[in-house]
Amino acid sequence: MKHRLTLILISGLLISSCQTKRYHEDKITVDLSTIPEALHTVYQWQNDKNQTFKDPELSPLLLKDKKSFESLRFYEPSEEFQVDAAFEKNTRPVVIKLRTNTQRVEEQIIYGWLKFQLEDKEFRLAVYQNIDSEDDYLFLPFADQTSGFDTYGGGRYIDLSSPLKDSIQLDFNKAYNPYCVYNKKFSCPLVPEENYLEYPIRAGELNFKSD
Repeated sequence: MKHRLTLILISGLLISSCQTKRYHEDKITVDLSTIPEALHTVYQWQNDKNQTFKDPELSPLLLKDKKSFESLRFYEPSEEFQVDAAFEKNTRPVVIKLRTNTQRVEEQIIYGWLKFQLEDKEFRLAVYQNIDSEDDYLFLPFADQTSGFDTYGGGRYIDLSSPLKDSIQLDFNKAYNPYCVYNKKFSCPLVPEENYLEYPIRAGELNFKSD
């Protein structure tokens, strides 16, 4: 199930920047008192993304799309896609080159792997770190059986931070599209073949539809 959301979070989760924004009357208000607590941060994350895309200085959208933008599209958040994942650190990292949607090649190392289960099926995803990184940012790109249909064909990303513990919660509800989906001036890494999941991840951001 999917719907279009611009979220006005209640129960004290409104960020200050949201309070100065004007919302159209046809937007959906999410009452967090009716939502499982585990999903509260997902709705906040969606709201934050929409606020970024509404900000003319931060938005990656083309000018024509900025004028008509109301909300990104997401699957309905689900605890099913908040999975426990075991982390295995890569003890012998080497530099690899990731292709992008442009001619640029990005140099990364495989920081480690996350292993998890969905419907009793076992999966593994590689986590990457830029060789020039000066912060704790980790990059998890993946594609799945929704890619090219409900979601962007080039795959989606999840943000993580180092160091990773031996076990973490991997939240596919926070999977998002790379900026090149909205504007071809951006250069985005393509999902490596090893990070394709033979499973439909019906969570996170849907494909962008320009008006």
